[in-house]
Amino acid sequence: MLVKDFITKTRDDLQEKSEQWSEPSLLLKLQESYIDLQFDLPYFIANETIAIKKGISSYHIQKHFLKDILFKVSNLPYNYTDMENLFTKNNSTNLYSYQAGEIITNVEYSKDTTAQLIYKYQKDIKNENCFIEIPTNWHKCLRFLFMSKIHEKPTRNTKERDLSKHYLNLYNIEVIKLKSQQKARAKNIQTKYQII
Repeated sequence: MLVKDFITKTRDDLQEKSEQWSEPSLLLKLQESYIDLQFDLPYFIANETIAIKKGISSYHIQKHFLKDILFKVSNLPYNYTDMENLFTKNNSTNLYSYQAGEIITNVEYSKDTTAQLIYKYQKDIKNENCFIEIPTNWHKCLRFLFMSKIHEKPTRNTKERDLSKHYLNLYNIEVIKLKSQQKARAKNIQTKYQII
């Protein structure tokens, strides 16, 4: 579905608030919602081969890292940890972390080699003519999060129901349901086997 179609469809649900929102401001809210959805339900997957250089412990990766699946250096698996624990944990020597577009390991290598990194990454919406590249059954979830962000402004009358919380609750219920079903296959997976 095109971004502008998604915004138009949601604008109908805004009713009297639809005049308050311009197209650029709705696009910004949708971009924010799209990224937040990917943190809860990562979908896009990348497979990179990294050239490991002698004496270097940080390596740039192409996309914005969300979640790891596999990181191996010379066929030795590495475990992900946060930056605070990367150099303080002594019980495991094979650790790595991610910060500012770089994978950082806790050791420097004595020779050049290669590493394989498979990870889930964040994809952005550039403009209103882009496609929303998530499974169709996730659109409902994205719509709830989008509506929650639209209604974040405080209401004038405190007796009115907080629609932001209402849509956020609907979003959380939908995320739990989608995680339990998990029928969506990650996009951009590269494999030598054919799916039957």
